[in-house]
Amino acid sequence: MEFQIKRVFVEDEPTRCYHLYNQQEKLILVADHDTPWLPDNSHHQVRFARADGELVASLDLPWQADEANNGMMFTRHAIILNHAVYAIITVYWASDEMGRRPYLIIEVEDHRWFAMCRRPELFDFAIYDEVPANLTIVDELLEEELPPAVGFLRAAADGRQFDLSLPGNILQKTAVIALSILFLLDRPPQKTAGENPS
Repeated sequence: MEFQIKRVFVEDEPTRCYHLYNQQEKLILVADHDTPWLPDNSHHQVRFARADGELVASLDLPWQADEANNGMMFTRHAIILNHAVYAIITVYWASDEMGRRPYLIIEVEDHRWFAMCRRPELFDFAIYDEVPANLTIVDELLEEELPPAVGFLRAAADGRQFDLSLPGNILQKTAVIALSILFLLDRPPQKTAGENPS
């Protein structure tokens, strides 16, 4: 299942907003964080809604990291659907000095997926349907040791549009998983009032 995601800037607001479109270019899901129309206490959540504003799910943002055995830092994020945990996404990253690539573990329904940056100089991630057994021990994973990728996440040349592919007809809420993966990996440029990032 393939999606296109666009990062949207709200005028004069240091917020994050993404629009997810299907292959027919129809808007099917919106992700909001700290946008003006959300409650004041929403800093610890990303809200996922349909184009008509109907709430679908939310993503918890704990803003507190732990350290794995290989020195990588990580945070766990829960996707809440109908007041219950639908999925857990764990984000691993290292300091810039270490030169190690970020990666994700996505646990949803009966599946465990793994996403890893393929080219550190680009926003280019491969998604696998197996999680390496030595993930939290080794210093660096080698792509040739992994199974064939089942999906990908790539940024377009302008850095504001993204193409994402996930296995289709498997999950109940594939679009929610897609937007969650992008939100947790994307690092948009800082925006000041009255300025549009290029």
